[in-house]
Amino acid sequence: MFNAIADGFGQKHPKWEATPFLSGIAWRMEKIKSSLKNAKPLLTKETARIALSKTYWQNDKILKALPGFSFMPLEPCITKACKNYAEAVNNMQLKP
Repeated sequence: MFNAIADGFGQKHPKWEATPFLSGIAWRMEKIKSSLKNAKPLLTKETARIALSKTYWQNDKILKALPGFSFMPLEPCITKACKNYAEAVNNMQLKP
């Protein structure tokens, strides 16, 4: 997924996988940084744990309720979202 997001923004693919070890270092460093700046941390122990978890969804109820409905494949959806986000950011920067 992160590779598809990088492609959508025209950026390089991530170099490192977010392993439990690296995530543990990251949230601890963020906690120290936010304490020094007296700000909310961007990454917490809980968000790091959730980011590493695997979540599975079932779509059979929506497909049964809406015959003929189909989901968009992930990659084109990410590409479209990245394009829309980049356009929105550019539009905000152009306004006085």
